[in-house]
Amino acid sequence: MQIFVNDQILDAVMSSEDNLLEVYESVNNWTVENNKYILGFLVDQAEHSIKQLKEIKPEEIKRFDFFIGDEVEMMITTIDELDRYIDQVGTVLYEDQVSGSEDFLNLKDGMHWMKEIMNSISVILKLDLSSTLTNVHEKGDCSIEDLLNEMDQLSGKFLENHSQEEIDEFLNYLRGLKAFIMKLAFQIRMMNAEIDELMDSLEDFEQNIESITDELIQMNIDFNSGNDHAALLSLDEYTEKLNHYLSVVYALDYKYMSEEGNSLFSENPDGKKILEITGTITEQLKNLSEALENKDIVSTGDILEYELTESLKDLKPYLENLRQFLLARK
Repeated sequence: MQIFVNDQILDAVMSSEDNLLEVYESVNNWTVENNKYILGFLVDQAEHSIKQLKEIKPEEIKRFDFFIGDEVEMMITTIDELDRYIDQVGTVLYEDQVSGSEDFLNLKDGMHWMKEIMNSISVILKLDLSSTLTNVHEKGDCSIEDLLNEMDQLSGKFLENHSQEEIDEFLNYLRGLKAFIMKLAFQIRMMNAEIDELMDSLEDFEQNIESITDELIQMNIDFNSGNDHAALLSLDEYTEKLNHYLSVVYALDYKYMSEEGNSLFSENPDGKKILEITGTITEQLKNLSEALENKDIVSTGDILEYELTESLKDLKPYLENLRQFLLARK
């Protein structure tokens, strides 16, 4: 048997392993020691579960392939797998394939797996799942921790009684989790971007702050003139754009910490102020979502035209200083 890592033959001899599970564990120990992660594997070019590896002898196969990556690559692979699983569960429940569905019957195990993944990623990204919010439509904002706990309890209930009401409520939470996972996947991919690409985006953010604030004022005008549809469309695009730019700032901090061992926010003289302002912007976006949900046009207008615009204006000089600080360190 030959072992390949990322299509390169591994120059190592496995002598005491009785089955492929023991080989897998040996390779996994090696990857952990080198701060890497197993992203996937193939046995003679075929997919297998980890449980199946115990039944396969090394002498029975020709090739054992491992795909190994760093922390960010691991999170991207895992979050994509989680996203596919959410789609799979949603399809099963939406199409009412409850009876006899293997996917449905394994949902309790799936919920445990989802919670483990979110807890692991939260540790790496330093996310507080009890205060990290996502929108669950008519229920408003909900913390990811509460959302996962509610889903866990609901899955146990409708597995027993197949209540359509509880299934619909579960689907509502599932949509909220899906929205959060999509944003998280984007943010993690930003962490995997090249430093030059992130620097270009940071400069783009700095140079476009004035036009972004003009967009906020125009949205408020649209809301006040009754053109709600146009305002909401613009707001969706704006929120996506602003989340992208905020992700760039945090991705730069991640890159800097990986290379220097310290947070960019603690080393840069303006770092603490940047962290304070970006935190304020995040909170203002949350308040904006709540105001829209409550159809509070006055609060919506105040947040758009005054609070967010002021925060962005405050942020601009610090972004310029941050970019100059990073350029000097290159």
